[in-house]
Amino acid sequence: MSSYLKDSPFPFYCRNCGLVEANTALGTPICPKCRTTEILQYGKPSVSSVPKDGYTVLQNFDFEAYPEGNLCPKCKGMTLVFSGSLWWGD
Repeated sequence: MSSYLKDSPFPFYCRNCGLVEANTALGTPICPKCRTTEILQYGKPSVSSVPKDGYTVLQNFDFEAYPEGNLCPKCKGMTLVFSGSLWWGD
């Protein structure tokens, strides 16, 4: 836990690479694969449906993601499910 100021991963969607874990501790998150800054944070309306109850399953300081209704990089549907620190699509 002492490394959270240097390494604080959170799921993002990269149009080039799909689902990636970007380091949010270093300022502007970038895709660890293609190095673009044009990635979308899961938990935001562009790649996640906000549930009525607002329950979050992933949280990393100001970054939050919801358990269901997330963009699946494979099928492009809102079918990606987060569960704790794990995620999977259909």
